[in-house]
Amino acid sequence: MKKILLTVFLFMLFSAKTPAHPHVWIETSLDLLVENKKITAINVKWVYDEFYSSAAFFESDIDGNNVISPEENLKFLDRTYEELKKNNFFTYLKLNKTQLSGFEIKNFDARFKDEILTVSFTILVTEPVDPAGKEFTASFYDKTYFIEIYFQENNPVSFQKTESCKHKLYEDMTETYYYGMVNPETIKVICE
Repeated sequence: MKKILLTVFLFMLFSAKTPAHPHVWIETSLDLLVENKKITAINVKWVYDEFYSSAAFFESDIDGNNVISPEENLKFLDRTYEELKKNNFFTYLKLNKTQLSGFEIKNFDARFKDEILTVSFTILVTEPVDPAGKEFTASFYDKTYFIEIYFQENNPVSFQKTESCKHKLYEDMTETYYYGMVNPETIKVICE
Protein backbone atom coordinates (compact mmCIF):
# COMPACT_ATOMS: atom_id res chain seq x y z
CA MET A 1 0.00 0.00 0.00
CA LYS A 2 2.85 2.41 0.83
CA LYS A 3 4.35 1.84 -2.65
CA ILE A 4 1.02 2.68 -4.29
CA LEU A 5 0.61 5.88 -2.27
CA LEU A 6 4.22 6.88 -2.97
CA THR A 7 3.71 6.22 -6.70
CA VAL A 8 0.49 8.28 -6.78
CA PHE A 9 2.17 11.11 -4.85
CA LEU A 10 5.20 11.19 -7.15
CA PHE A 11 2.96 11.09 -10.24
CA MET A 12 0.94 14.05 -8.96
CA LEU A 13 4.07 15.93 -7.96
CA PHE A 14 5.79 15.65 -11.32
CA SER A 15 2.77 15.82 -13.61
CA ALA A 16 1.16 18.95 -12.19
CA LYS A 17 2.13 22.42 -13.29
CA THR A 18 3.80 23.83 -10.26
CA PRO A 19 3.80 27.60 -10.10
CA ALA A 20 7.22 29.16 -10.12
CA HIS A 21 8.13 32.18 -8.13
CA PRO A 22 10.54 35.00 -8.74
CA HIS A 23 14.22 34.16 -8.58
CA VAL A 24 15.34 37.74 -9.24
CA TRP A 25 13.98 40.94 -7.71
CA ILE A 26 14.47 44.40 -9.22
CA GLU A 27 13.55 47.68 -7.56
CA THR A 28 12.82 50.34 -10.16
CA SER A 29 12.45 54.11 -10.29
CA LEU A 30 11.59 56.38 -13.20
CA ASP A 31 12.47 59.92 -14.18
CA LEU A 32 10.20 61.23 -16.93
CA LEU A 33 11.34 64.01 -19.25
CA VAL A 34 8.43 66.25 -20.22
CA GLU A 35 9.14 68.84 -22.91
CA ASN A 36 6.44 71.16 -24.28
CA LYS A 37 3.88 69.22 -22.21
CA LYS A 38 4.83 65.93 -23.91
CA ILE A 39 6.66 62.92 -22.51
CA THR A 40 9.75 62.46 -24.68
CA ALA A 41 11.88 60.11 -22.60
CA ILE A 42 11.88 57.96 -19.48
CA ASN A 43 15.07 57.36 -17.53
CA VAL A 44 14.84 53.98 -15.85
CA LYS A 45 16.94 52.73 -12.93
CA TRP A 46 16.88 49.11 -11.78
CA VAL A 47 18.59 47.94 -8.60
CA TYR A 48 18.92 44.15 -8.48
CA ASP A 49 18.63 42.06 -5.35
CA GLU A 50 21.71 41.04 -3.39
CA PHE A 51 21.64 37.36 -4.40
CA TYR A 52 21.37 37.93 -8.15
CA SER A 53 23.88 40.78 -7.93
CA SER A 54 26.36 38.51 -6.17
CA ALA A 55 25.97 35.75 -8.77
CA ALA A 56 26.28 38.24 -11.65
CA PHE A 57 29.32 39.85 -10.02
CA PHE A 58 31.21 36.59 -9.64
CA GLU A 59 30.23 35.45 -13.13
CA SER A 60 31.50 38.76 -14.53
CA ASP A 61 34.76 38.73 -12.58
CA ILE A 62 36.50 36.60 -15.20
CA ASP A 63 39.98 36.91 -13.72
CA GLY A 64 38.72 36.23 -10.18
CA ASN A 65 40.34 39.27 -8.54
CA ASN A 66 37.09 40.55 -6.91
CA VAL A 67 37.17 43.67 -9.09
CA ILE A 68 35.12 44.21 -12.26
CA SER A 69 37.53 45.73 -14.76
CA PRO A 70 36.28 48.00 -17.56
CA GLU A 71 36.77 45.12 -20.01
CA GLU A 72 34.81 42.69 -17.81
CA ASN A 73 32.06 45.28 -17.34
CA LEU A 74 31.84 45.82 -21.10
CA LYS A 75 31.35 42.08 -21.69
CA PHE A 76 28.70 41.97 -18.98
CA LEU A 77 27.05 45.09 -20.39
CA ASP A 78 26.82 43.59 -23.89
CA ARG A 79 25.45 40.28 -22.63
CA THR A 80 22.89 41.98 -20.35
CA TYR A 81 21.74 44.36 -23.09
CA GLU A 82 21.13 41.53 -25.54
CA GLU A 83 19.15 39.48 -23.00
CA LEU A 84 16.97 42.44 -22.04
CA LYS A 85 16.47 43.39 -25.68
CA LYS A 86 15.02 39.91 -26.38
CA ASN A 87 12.39 40.67 -23.74
CA ASN A 88 11.68 44.27 -24.85
CA PHE A 89 13.32 45.41 -21.58
CA PHE A 90 10.21 44.11 -19.77
CA THR A 91 8.67 47.46 -20.71
CA TYR A 92 4.97 48.06 -21.31
CA LEU A 93 3.98 51.62 -22.21
CA LYS A 94 0.33 52.29 -22.98
CA LEU A 95 -1.65 55.28 -24.20
CA ASN A 96 -5.40 54.96 -23.62
CA LYS A 97 -4.89 51.23 -22.90
CA THR A 98 -3.16 50.65 -26.28
CA GLN A 99 0.40 49.32 -26.18
CA LEU A 100 2.97 51.75 -27.60
CA SER A 101 5.56 50.04 -29.76
CA GLY A 102 7.49 53.11 -30.80
CA PHE A 103 10.33 53.50 -28.37
CA GLU A 104 14.08 53.16 -28.49
CA ILE A 105 16.58 52.31 -25.75
CA LYS A 106 19.59 54.60 -25.28
CA ASN A 107 22.25 55.23 -22.61
CA PHE A 108 22.23 51.61 -21.45
CA ASP A 109 24.55 51.04 -18.51
CA ALA A 110 25.16 48.27 -16.00
CA ARG A 111 27.42 48.77 -12.99
CA PHE A 112 28.31 47.07 -9.76
CA LYS A 113 28.63 49.22 -6.65
CA ASP A 114 29.48 47.35 -3.47
CA GLU A 115 28.65 44.19 -5.44
CA ILE A 116 25.05 45.36 -6.07
CA LEU A 117 24.05 45.49 -9.73
CA THR A 118 22.38 48.64 -11.02
CA VAL A 119 21.12 48.86 -14.60
CA SER A 120 20.01 52.15 -16.11
CA PHE A 121 18.70 53.08 -19.51
CA THR A 122 16.65 55.75 -21.27
CA ILE A 123 13.48 55.00 -23.17
CA LEU A 124 13.12 57.49 -26.02
CA VAL A 125 9.48 57.75 -27.02
CA THR A 126 9.41 57.86 -30.84
CA GLU A 127 6.18 59.85 -30.91
CA PRO A 128 6.21 62.21 -27.88
CA VAL A 129 3.11 61.63 -25.76
CA ASP A 130 0.80 64.40 -24.53
CA PRO A 131 -0.70 62.82 -21.40
CA ALA A 132 -3.17 65.66 -20.74
CA GLY A 133 -6.66 64.22 -20.95
CA LYS A 134 -5.29 60.79 -21.85
CA GLU A 135 -4.23 57.75 -19.90
CA PHE A 136 -0.47 57.13 -20.16
CA THR A 137 0.78 54.17 -18.14
CA ALA A 138 4.10 52.38 -17.68
CA SER A 139 4.68 48.89 -16.31
CA PHE A 140 7.74 46.68 -16.11
CA TYR A 141 7.27 42.95 -15.69
CA ASP A 142 8.46 39.53 -16.76
CA LYS A 143 5.51 37.47 -18.01
CA THR A 144 7.22 34.26 -16.86
CA TYR A 145 7.44 35.71 -13.34
CA PHE A 146 11.05 34.58 -13.06
CA ILE A 147 11.85 38.23 -12.35
CA GLU A 148 9.79 40.46 -10.04
CA ILE A 149 10.07 44.15 -10.93
CA TYR A 150 8.55 46.52 -8.40
CA PHE A 151 8.65 50.28 -7.87
CA GLN A 152 10.78 51.62 -5.06
CA GLU A 153 8.77 52.62 -2.01
CA ASN A 154 9.83 56.28 -1.72
CA ASN A 155 9.68 58.58 -4.75
CA PRO A 156 9.32 55.93 -7.46
CA VAL A 157 8.67 58.58 -10.12
CA SER A 158 10.10 62.02 -10.74
CA PHE A 159 9.59 64.53 -13.55
CA GLN A 160 12.05 66.79 -15.37
CA LYS A 161 11.14 70.14 -16.89
CA THR A 162 7.59 70.21 -15.54
CA GLU A 163 5.74 70.83 -12.32
CA SER A 164 2.29 70.12 -13.77
CA CYS A 165 2.59 66.32 -13.75
CA LYS A 166 2.16 63.76 -11.02
CA HIS A 167 1.77 60.01 -10.90
CA LYS A 168 -0.44 57.37 -9.39
CA LEU A 169 0.98 53.93 -8.54
CA TYR A 170 -1.50 51.05 -8.59
CA GLU A 171 -1.91 47.35 -9.26
CA ASP A 172 -3.41 47.02 -12.74
CA MET A 173 -6.27 44.57 -12.25
CA THR A 174 -7.10 44.61 -15.99
CA GLU A 175 -3.69 43.13 -16.93
CA THR A 176 -2.55 39.72 -15.75
CA TYR A 177 0.37 37.45 -16.40
CA TYR A 178 1.76 34.20 -15.09
CA TYR A 179 -1.36 32.09 -15.54
CA GLY A 180 -3.58 35.03 -14.56
CA MET A 181 -2.24 35.06 -11.01
CA VAL A 182 -0.20 38.29 -11.03
CA ASN A 183 -1.13 41.89 -11.83
CA PRO A 184 1.63 44.36 -12.65
CA GLU A 185 2.46 47.42 -10.62
CA THR A 186 1.74 50.32 -12.93
CA ILE A 187 2.24 54.04 -12.88
CA LYS A 188 -0.28 56.38 -14.43
CA VAL A 189 0.97 59.81 -15.43
CA ILE A 190 -1.42 62.68 -14.78
CA CYS A 191 -0.62 66.08 -16.28
CA GLU A 192 -2.62 69.31 -16.35
